[in-house]
Amino acid sequence: ERWLRLGRKKAPAPIFTIIFHTIAATLMLPTLVSMLFFQQGMLKSQHADAIKTLRIEAKDSSERLSSWFDSHIVAIRAIAELGQDGPMQSSPFLQKELARICRIFPDFHNVYLADSRATTIAFSPPVNEKGESTLGLNFSDRPYFKRLQQTGQPVISDVFMGRGGVFVPIFTISVPTLKEGRLTGFGHGAVNLEKMRAFRSEEHTSELQSPNTSS
Repeated sequence: ERWLRLGRKKAPAPIFTIIFHTIAATLMLPTLVSMLFFQQGMLKSQHADAIKTLRIEAKDSSERLSSWFDSHIVAIRAIAELGQDGPMQSSPFLQKELARICRIFPDFHNVYLADSRATTIAFSPPVNEKGESTLGLNFSDRPYFKRLQQTGQPVISDVFMGRGGVFVPIFTISVPTLKEGRLTGFGHGAVNLEKMRAFRSEEHTSELQSPNTSS
């Protein structure tokens, strides 16, 4: 060291320091491994809990939406059955009944009763946004009417642009009446998409305010 003019080497660490570091490393290594596995377990548990929560929320949303559709199909079926109680022609009684159903089910833009040729004989409201009468309108070219003829079953349409009662995007619920397998008329309701969006927002808000979510 003197010849090469090197600095002096540091004195070797005392044996008790080496023993202390060795013991500390021996104790810390299992702890670190345990922490690693614990964190992985927590992540798996949180992931499983998140999946479970999403499944529950999806099921709740599906059940609420199913309940909504069931109740509104019942309303349209009631309109369809009005055509079986008397002649298929316009009357103050039919107008009054359709107005009552509209008040009970505000998610509909409008509702109507049509004959076997898809011509409206009762409509609520009786005039559209342009001030035109909604009685006597014909919707035989609509895909939902063709599906009613083909299936004889309730039909929930795709979204399309309204043209008779309202002039905005809508989807509709239609329920037929049959006699000896032939279509004799149908009830129909145009759903307000803005109300459906509000319905979804209220559902989300109620989920956020529920005890399980807030906890």
